[in-house]
Amino acid sequence: ARSWASISKGINQRPVSKIEDVQIRVNAVKYLPRINELLNKVPRQMLLLLKTNDLLRGIETSLQTRASATSFINMSRCCVRALSRYERDNCKSWYGKLKISWAETYDLWKINLYIILLWIKASLLWSWIA
Repeated sequence: ARSWASISKGINQRPVSKIEDVQIRVNAVKYLPRINELLNKVPRQMLLLLKTNDLLRGIETSLQTRASATSFINMSRCCVRALSRYERDNCKSWYGKLKISWAETYDLWKINLYIILLWIKASLLWSWIA
């Protein structure tokens, strides 16, 4: 977690200071009832995704690999596959199952295309194209 001042100045611009850490803890306690009320209204599946995202960020911070989007891309692939499997298991017709499988393939293809675009943007090729 970061303070709003750090977010507005750019999170990557400076590390978390002791003062900022204390401010986050004090404000978290202050707003805990409102945070709890809000989280009770969020669907459980969304909370799972948010918590997974938080855990991945924590792992990446600990391993000092924050610039990599690999864990989020892998999580996206797993979500697409799990959702497709769930939909196929609850589908009665073979045509419906075929449509779900094609949609899964298309979604995974879009993720792979995004990876390629990230690679191009990060490479020298991007500066040559742009």
